[in-house]
Amino acid sequence: MCAVSQRLMQNAREKSGAAFFDWMKIGLRIDAVLRRDAKYATIAGTGKRACVKHEGRRKRGMSMRPRRRSWRQIAASVRQTELFDAQGLDGDTRRSLYWVIWAVMVGQVCGFITTGVVWTGYLRDVIRADDFALGLITAAPVAANTMQLLGAYLMQRWQKRRAFLLAGGLVARFFWLPIALLPYLVPSLYHDARMLLVSICVVAVAVGNSFVNVAWSSLMADIVPMRIRGNYFAARAGASMVIGLAGVLLASLLVDRMGQQGYTAALVLAGVTGMLDIACFFKVGFPPLEGPAGGVRPGFGKVLREVFADKHFMRVVYCFTCWSFAMNISAPFYNVHMLDNLRMGYTEITLLNQVTTNVATLLFVSRWGRPLDRFGGKAVVQLVSRVCMLSPLLWLFITRDTLWLMFIANALTGIFLPVIDLGQQNLYLEAAPKQNRAMSVAVFFAMTNLLGVALSNTLGGYLLQTVYGAWAAGGAAAALGLNKYHFIFATSSALRMLVVFALFPLMREEGGTHYRKAAATMLLEKRQGWGRFYHAVRASRLRLRYRAKLREEQADLDTAAGEPGSKDEQ
Repeated sequence: MCAVSQRLMQNAREKSGAAFFDWMKIGLRIDAVLRRDAKYATIAGTGKRACVKHEGRRKRGMSMRPRRRSWRQIAASVRQTELFDAQGLDGDTRRSLYWVIWAVMVGQVCGFITTGVVWTGYLRDVIRADDFALGLITAAPVAANTMQLLGAYLMQRWQKRRAFLLAGGLVARFFWLPIALLPYLVPSLYHDARMLLVSICVVAVAVGNSFVNVAWSSLMADIVPMRIRGNYFAARAGASMVIGLAGVLLASLLVDRMGQQGYTAALVLAGVTGMLDIACFFKVGFPPLEGPAGGVRPGFGKVLREVFADKHFMRVVYCFTCWSFAMNISAPFYNVHMLDNLRMGYTEITLLNQVTTNVATLLFVSRWGRPLDRFGGKAVVQLVSRVCMLSPLLWLFITRDTLWLMFIANALTGIFLPVIDLGQQNLYLEAAPKQNRAMSVAVFFAMTNLLGVALSNTLGGYLLQTVYGAWAAGGAAAALGLNKYHFIFATSSALRMLVVFALFPLMREEGGTHYRKAAATMLLEKRQGWGRFYHAVRASRLRLRYRAKLREEQADLDTAAGEPGSKDEQ
């Protein structure tokens, strides 16, 4: 320990009192600070302090600057970074899980474009769809997802999971190319023909995706261990956001700059990236499907009855079907409201809506992986759904002068809504019996898509076109500044509250924690984390004060040591 540090300790006791010194010793771990200061020495005749461990480099005339890492070293360190807990996984499984992440990274571009404002604008500007037609076109492909029931049965019967995923995915994503070229193939005079062809193409996309969804869910249940599912899917969602956001922002810029040609370019980009998504699965290892017990292959009706007889699994299906209904009764009309009533451009909508939502997801989704694995999907879903049920109400107050409310609403949606999707995924995979898992997953998607999405989209469009349109034309609504979209947003919020308080508590999860206990534990840990952060900041400030006093003491010693010599010279 250097003499200067010892003197400073004594001065701290004398000048500041024992209480301050004891607090500083506890907060700063001053003994460790003093041991670090022992590495420093004073350069004779200069009054400067030099680090002892760098003296060898200084004597050899080497630079004291830290060495810059090459791009090859940076790339190597990135490759060594694990996105999820891969401990105990064999090389083939680990490689397959990373290829799945690569697939979703490029596939997210297709998903963002074909479900965002670009697709809504294409239907409104090119196809000329009104609110009811928009609801129908949005609902038609979702209703076609009931083909998952047949796909699951055939996949289980033929044991051809890899062929189902690859062939169904490539065919489905290819149909976005004819949709993109439709304005050049069918003149604008044939309005009904355009709408019919778009409906046929999106149904074809949905039929192909229904085979993909069944095969993908079954594959994930087999290759992703239960202990890391929350962590893995959170890492997968976070990794896919950057490229997805870049793609949808590029598509919005193309539409703003090029008009109808921009729609074509954006949808071609969606089709190409969608096929690249499926191409990544050529590198994924597909474990063989587990055959039926005793080698007897039951009929379609018997398998379906066995799934519906599983009360534990069907309770999960019913709850999330109702939640999906409450969400999607208003989902297709947010973009229409922004285009028609708020008069926003495509790039502006993309920045405030999709970019804000997905950046929030990127920043926070990885933090929810461990709570999902630790407390269970039900507890986390019950917690975060209490925030999501209120977010549509913020849209009642959003105008051109209060667009900052849109930023808050979309940020809350991006932070909490993906967590419900992750928890939902864990719950239905855990509840699905292993023997009929493909059919169970197909039933889950068929119910949530047919009743939770298709029916709600159609009903929402009908309510907007008839009931809510008439309400908005009344004098009371106009006086309050309400339009028909405000009524559908309030309806969505009310239905979400009903599901959260009446249906979600009915679900059961083996080994899950009660949501109140999970909330208390997470709140306590968060308070402790903020406390550690506060003390770290406080300790850093005191450390700076301590080092400043150390420098002042050293300067006083150097001055005192130089005074006698200067007097003799005079």
